[in-house]
Amino acid sequence: MTFWSGLFPAKQRMRRLTDSVQQLEERRLLSGTPVIVADGTTNNTRQTPTILGTTTTLSPGNWQVNGSIGVSGDTVDYFRFVLHEQSTVSISLTNLTANLRLELLSTSEVPLNQSNKAGALSEQINTTLAAGTYHVKIYSGGGLNSSTSSYVLNVTTELSLKSDPDESNNTLATAKDIGSVSAINQTLSNTRTNRNIGFSGDVNDYYKFTVSNLTRATGTVTLTGMFANANLQVLSSNGTVVAESSLTGSSSENVTLTSLNPGTYYIRILPGQTGAATAYDLTVNLTADVNSDFNGSNNNNTDAINLGSVTTKPLIKTTSDSIGANGDTSDLYKFDVAPGRKSKFTLELSILKGLPSNLNIELVDALGNVIPLLQTVKGNQRSITLSDSAARLASGSYFIRFTSTPGANIDYRFLINAQTQPA
Repeated sequence: MTFWSGLFPAKQRMRRLTDSVQQLEERRLLSGTPVIVADGTTNNTRQTPTILGTTTTLSPGNWQVNGSIGVSGDTVDYFRFVLHEQSTVSISLTNLTANLRLELLSTSEVPLNQSNKAGALSEQINTTLAAGTYHVKIYSGGGLNSSTSSYVLNVTTELSLKSDPDESNNTLATAKDIGSVSAINQTLSNTRTNRNIGFSGDVNDYYKFTVSNLTRATGTVTLTGMFANANLQVLSSNGTVVAESSLTGSSSENVTLTSLNPGTYYIRILPGQTGAATAYDLTVNLTADVNSDFNGSNNNNTDAINLGSVTTKPLIKTTSDSIGANGDTSDLYKFDVAPGRKSKFTLELSILKGLPSNLNIELVDALGNVIPLLQTVKGNQRSITLSDSAARLASGSYFIRFTSTPGANIDYRFLINAQTQPA
């Protein structure tokens, strides 16, 4: 628990467990002590109402008015309130001394609901309203100017939040995994709707995605549907901010990601300021840059990617790359057999995209001598060993060289397994 949890008084919250397996919370933000509003003397038209107020995330509406109708030509009273988000609204008219009528109007004075009981009975309206501006209208139930009555008007609102199925994603370790981008799964498109941040000490929501070591990824991450300020960050695997958006108010947040390197990434949602809390929708759209050569210019012996050494321990490693695009027709990888050791060499090759016949592989020593190999082909898979099953690679440096025809656009992955024994 962080220090943020102390910012939200318990009396502002009520929790109700859902019936879901994860026992997720449905959180309702309730109002506290009513705010007393004076009955206006000029609130006889919709254009001049008494202003009750505007709700916020942590301050729902709870307004009370002690008023009267029928005195000195006062035949109707109007009151206005504004909801920042869809809410359950309760409007009551009590302590009547004559028959009064209660109406709920839209901002254009369209009647949405009404209550008109006989005599001096209390009136009540309970409904759910979308974000917007509304008017309460009070007037005589027996005809204008027909009666005089005092009244107590109470308007209360309650902000209801849907259960957040990702609610336990408050740390990097518990980040919700939303998918991956690879040469095979080239598109990641994921939307999380009606999630919540900032309530009950929940000040971090994390989501995780991965980019395979075969490619890079480009796309957007978008945060929408807020009614309070929330910020958006994309983090690398070590928590470094890669991109972020922190607009003010309830504006949508958006980041563009270009050619993300392979690895694990985290999306972080957090309140835009102390005390801010809101629902939100998260949308992630990423596409693999399948023609990018992740390993760069490993096109000759000098720039060969170093796979490691065969020492007293074998060398076992998986590597992926692309070849054949943008003039890249050669990829080289280097490994060493330590002094005093010799090694049995095998390589398992998978062609992930492109024609297998367009990719060639050679094993050469430091002097450029080609070492004979035996290749067993089965579909897009090749098993490669030394042509002489009894042969062993002597101490020294070796290069695995892939070549392709221009424009072949091949994605591949290989597993090197160089076992070791004394020379």
